[in-house]
Amino acid sequence: MIIALDTNIVVAGVLKLYSIPAAILRLVAEGTIKVAYDLRVLTEYRDVLARSKFNFPHEAVKAFLDQVEQEGILISPRPLKKRLPDPDDEPVLEVASACQSDGNRYR
Repeated sequence: MIIALDTNIVVAGVLKLYSIPAAILRLVAEGTIKVAYDLRVLTEYRDVLARSKFNFPHEAVKAFLDQVEQEGILISPRPLKKRLPDPDDEPVLEVASACQSDGNRYR
């Protein structure tokens, strides 16, 4: 299975170990789910996970980012036809849309 993973899910999964987001991260870690991403999404992961307010261990963040880059699927999405109320949500939706519209290519 391939998913576009919003940064909020990543953060929630790390902060709440027995939550649905944490279960998703475990599936990613074991390779059951692959993360589709583009460079904007990867940059957001890197920036948010490095915020001092979270105090996530540097090695854990690096391991997650390395896994996404090595085992994930780099996507070149097209811009959305319609803007979202929160433009920060657009990269993840564009990646998800690209996977759906060309799903056979990414399986």
